[in-house]
Amino acid sequence: MGYLQYRPFGGGNNWVTATDIEGKPINFGGSQINRNAFDSGDSVGGHGIINKRDLPYYFQSTRVNSSSFVSDILNTACLEANTQAKALNGNTQNAIARKTFVIGKSPYAGVSDKFGDYRLIVRYPWGIKSSNGSDNPIVVGYGSGECPAGGFNMMSGLVNANVFFGDFYYPAAYGGSNIYYYQYRVSNYAQNTAQLASTESTNQTLFAREWHLKYVTKFYMDADLTVEWVPDNAGWFQYVAGSNPTDINAVYGTDYSNTSSTGNPGLTGNIHRRWVAYFDSTGLKSLANSNYPSLAMQYQGW
Repeated sequence: MGYLQYRPFGGGNNWVTATDIEGKPINFGGSQINRNAFDSGDSVGGHGIINKRDLPYYFQSTRVNSSSFVSDILNTACLEANTQAKALNGNTQNAIARKTFVIGKSPYAGVSDKFGDYRLIVRYPWGIKSSNGSDNPIVVGYGSGECPAGGFNMMSGLVNANVFFGDFYYPAAYGGSNIYYYQYRVSNYAQNTAQLASTESTNQTLFAREWHLKYVTKFYMDADLTVEWVPDNAGWFQYVAGSNPTDINAVYGTDYSNTSSTGNPGLTGNIHRRWVAYFDSTGLKSLANSNYPSLAMQYQGW
């Protein structure tokens, strides 16, 4: 469970839900899965795929709510990682749930910059040991014991949570202090819906300043970012990280989205993880055509 809250400088105790540089509320809800039916190799085997973009699927907030809370924890604040136990002598299928948000100065006209104080509120990881609703919880605590109570001790050491933060455009934590462009592969033709775009082939090589697929603002024809890409029409386009699976945008910039439009992942590499977004006739990503300007592909259907 997580909340990111904001207040302007000198704002006293007036904390509100933070919004990102696209003006969208920051919510941590989501679901990541890995399954024995998925290929155990490459990135999918090691990280899984997004199951639902913005809500947990197996985990219900009623399982963490209690009389000790002033108000119930919302599902939109709960980020879930769900995997299946490996078969005897089988491969380990990890699931890593990941969320990325950019705050501060917005590149979009009409979206206010948000400089001020931010605070991240995180509850200790909590959940259930299986997707069939078993009662024994997975609770990650300090040391050899569980907190607040023992219930699934075999999980100790196998579940963890991490937070990284810094300058978005120069992500030093990922080795991007001196990288000024990132390569992408983008579909050729505008589509009327995100679903149609999600099945298109990504045949044209383009470049962007941003390393995370969620926050690409526009594409360029050249690595110097001097010639802007202009689409055939305004509409939805699919894009993936470029051809190098070790590039920062491939490894860290997809939030481990699905490699297929929906359902089981067909391919297993970082460079096959799909996103779609709506770009206007000038090539600028539009914020007006969806509650989610960029959409990661997920396992669940449209």
